[in-house]
Amino acid sequence: MKIVIFETDAPLPIARAKHGSYGDMFKAMLQRAPSFATAGPVEYVHIHIHADSPDGGVHDLPPLRDVDAILITGSRSNAYDTHIPWINQLADYIKDALAEESKTRVVGICFGHQIIGRALGLQVGPNPAGWELSLTEMALTSEGEPHFITATQDNAKLALMQFHHDIVFPPLPANVSVLAKTDACAVQGMHRPRKLWSVQGHPEFDIDIEYELLEYAAGTGMDRKIIDAAIAKLENQETRVERDRAAAADAMAAFLLE
Repeated sequence: MKIVIFETDAPLPIARAKHGSYGDMFKAMLQRAPSFATAGPVEYVHIHIHADSPDGGVHDLPPLRDVDAILITGSRSNAYDTHIPWINQLADYIKDALAEESKTRVVGICFGHQIIGRALGLQVGPNPAGWELSLTEMALTSEGEPHFITATQDNAKLALMQFHHDIVFPPLPANVSVLAKTDACAVQGMHRPRKLWSVQGHPEFDIDIEYELLEYAAGTGMDRKIIDAAIAKLENQETRVERDRAAAADAMAAFLLE
């Protein structure tokens, strides 16, 4: 299996020193998933496609016929921005990957989730409810619950780190299911068998990564009260965080092996 990971941003310094790139984090997640560890050889190709890359991130992208799966990471950029060449290039590429004749599967995380939404022709934009930050409990839908079987002991709820102000708006196409929702975001994940799987949250984030991001946001002028409330949600949550991160890794691996 050949998986192309589009790294659409870079971690902050502490996270990067500890975990490497976002692509490294997702590779490690998949390798820890029991089903994926025994699924056979996997080739990972990392493509840095973001504003800090040379030439503004625009690339000669690999032919889809040579790619079994694509994973798009989170980013500080806006998936709906039509004035940035690399975002337009990525959205067009994912639209082709999602076409009926394509064999390529697509996984999207946060910004990647929103890029999938854009490629599907859905509305993507700022959330009127504002930011979702820190560890956030989501209600799993009837379609989503089987994906996260190791987290359903908590009344069909999954908790993942969040750090986003943009969302995918419903309704979805009839052949795409919503996996989870919160009061502030009705589309916390999407799935179409053997074609797409996404989550708005960040299963690659542990508590230390989220804490570094929150402190960085405070330094850019975000309201300190909002930051402190988000940090408070992380207290004594290590067990829940790691369990639900593992559940998301298992779900991602299961999709890639469908």
